Amino acid sequence: MINSGKYKGSDKFHIKEIILLICDKWFPQEYEELNNIFAFIYAFDVNNINTDNINAVIDISDLFFSILKQQNKKRTLSTRNRFFKVREYYINMITNFYQKYNSIFTQNFDKIENEIFLEKFFDLIIILDKTLLLLIDCSFNINDLYKDQSYINILKNSLNKGEFLVNNLNSKIYSKPVQILMKKNIYTLIKYLAKIQTIFPILFFDDFNQYMNLLISPLLKITNLNENIIKITLYALFKVFNTQLYKDNLKQDSTDNCMKENTPIKNNSVKKANNLKGVALIVSPTKLKNYENEIISVTSKFNDYFNDEALLKLLEINLSTIPSYFKNVPSLNNTNEIDMFIGETDDEIYIHDTFSQNTMNWQIIHRSLLRSIFETFTIFCLKYLKNKLEFVYKNSQLISGNFIEFEALVHFVNVIPYLYREGIIIEPNISIIDINKLLSFIQTLAASNEIFLKCYIITISKWSDVLILSKF
Repeated sequence: MINSGKYKGSDKFHIKEIILLICDKWFPQEYEELNNIFAFIYAFDVNNINTDNINAVIDISDLFFSILKQQNKKRTLSTRNRFFKVREYYINMITNFYQKYNSIFTQNFDKIENEIFLEKFFDLIIILDKTLLLLIDCSFNINDLYKDQSYINILKNSLNKGEFLVNNLNSKIYSKPVQILMKKNIYTLIKYLAKIQTIFPILFFDDFNQYMNLLISPLLKITNLNENIIKITLYALFKVFNTQLYKDNLKQDSTDNCMKENTPIKNNSVKKANNLKGVALIVSPTKLKNYENEIISVTSKFNDYFNDEALLKLLEINLSTIPSYFKNVPSLNNTNEIDMFIGETDDEIYIHDTFSQNTMNWQIIHRSLLRSIFETFTIFCLKYLKNKLEFVYKNSQLISGNFIEFEALVHFVNVIPYLYREGIIIEPNISIIDINKLLSFIQTLAASNEIFLKCYIITISKWSDVLILSKF
């Protein structure tokens, strides 16, 4: 094994320090020795995994994942170039083992009666799932898209795995312990898929619809899922709607001249004739044409997927199902991991909300998602709100039992002032929502419940400058 004591002069040399040394210095002897260990484990016949050896396979797999994770933090060109020399070897090694193990996993995990071994069985596949996706993050270069389809295959494997788990989650053949392990696996997959989508959105040019179905499906089966899965799913959807590359080819609403702007363009922005943006994703802007088909594909899929029917369903889920779910679900105590993940990887949520890694909750993620939907499909959301509020005014008796849903609706209305100040909503369109009528309606209800009073105060504070400055 690794003779690490010579570097520290101590017998107590932690595995984390070994990982740091390997990633920082890539000592040839230790690097070769570790590779031999990894190659031995990942060449192991998966049919022979049993209670005697599964812990060793898990430990080595976890070590490999830890090295990848540390490598992924180092974005210097020299470090990445060293890793690029071995990435093909690592990808082949992991994907071959993963495909064999995942095949056995999907066919046999419900037949395992030993609960301890079953949990270990799941632990290994979860490590492999996130290792597979982290390999993309560590080693993918946009210029390799044509030369190497292994990244696309990795993505397809992960999406298929997520689809399998979500579709089988409600099956009565699985015991409660198995369902808990399946939920843990779903959470991990969505978490790392969201990370890949954020960094390399063009990779989803062929699989965008499948990814969206994977994210929407948990929200349709929300009663059977836990808080962390819903939070990470909302976050993943936020990152999709917040990806400018997907929004560059949005269709414009030509039915109303005063509502023709259906893409988020600020007042001081210049809308370019070239609708193939996303140049920042390409190493060299001169190579943009090489990926014209992929960019058109992913933006078209985004545009086609979120048609009026899909948007209506998504808004109804977010303004009704999601608030009701979090009202009734007991809050988890062990949410620090997801809060830290979002805090470390996201640079946009906190811009518009009071943010702290210790106070991150579902409302912050949820409001960020709603805001990004509103930014992207502005005219549709304005029309939706107009119809929704008219229904509320005519059926005010329904509000008494749906405080949480009404509060979510008001928060959605309160996105409008921000979009107006950003130049995303033009002034004539503000009058689509009669804010004075809404304030008057809330005021009449404020005496009956403090939630309405809270909504009234927040709404006035959000709209005050708009009401003063706008001629409408």
